Amino acid sequence: MDTDSAHSNYHAAERAYAAGRYAQALPLFRQAVAELEALHGPEHDLVLQAQVDQGITLFNLGRYPDAETVQRRALEGRLRTVGADHGATLHTRARLAESVGYQGRWEEAEALAQETIARGQARGRGAHTAVISARLTLAWIRRHQENWPEAIEGARTVLEMCQGQRDVTHDAMAARCLLVRCLLAADDLDEAEQQAVAVRELRHRHLGAEHPYTLSSSIDLARVLHAAGRHTDSRPLAENLLPAAERVLGTGHTDTLQLRALLAA
Repeated sequence: MDTDSAHSNYHAAERAYAAGRYAQALPLFRQAVAELEALHGPEHDLVLQAQVDQGITLFNLGRYPDAETVQRRALEGRLRTVGADHGATLHTRARLAESVGYQGRWEEAEALAQETIARGQARGRGAHTAVISARLTLAWIRRHQENWPEAIEGARTVLEMCQGQRDVTHDAMAARCLLVRCLLAADDLDEAEQQAVAVRELRHRHLGAEHPYTLSSSIDLARVLHAAGRHTDSRPLAENLLPAAERVLGTGHTDTLQLRALLAA
């Protein structure tokens, strides 16, 4: 395997992931990790980054234990090669916190996120993307604990921190998505609709209409409209979304099931 071919396969995996084709991206990332490791050794920076990307792909497929396994391996490599406070290590730890949290181990996930924030701040990197991601993970944890005020405050904090960046960053859009769901749970439907429209438009423009993230945001908007009693708006939207949701997200995906429940109501 030559270097150009290995890097080409890695880039193919990245393109599939960016398009939201996670099932296609996963074997490509696995192949890239194996090829790059054969070329450069197991602890080369590119190998570790490919492992992180593989873990994020597994996370998006809902395979959280597998994502954790890969991300822990990458974190161990980062710790040995660049140390605990390096930006790449902070990023890897923040992503690991997500995978741990989504397995219901919220205290462990919070400890990982808090460590990322503390190490970033101690190095003067309070606005580092990994620190922002860790803050977003903390807000998601508060949401799963149904601590709506702290979850809403955390999402707003992330949005404020992203203001100096382009509003199309993953964390900025994810924070808006979180804010929508928390505002909906808190029955603040006016702002929930404003934020739902905003994040749907952003994701539609930058990711495409049938990217998994765009579909999830569109479903959130339908849920907000339904909760507000605007069934003449929510039902046509839900009906239009259902075929794409079943095809792209899958019939058993949480968002697809919520869409079906909305239509059955």
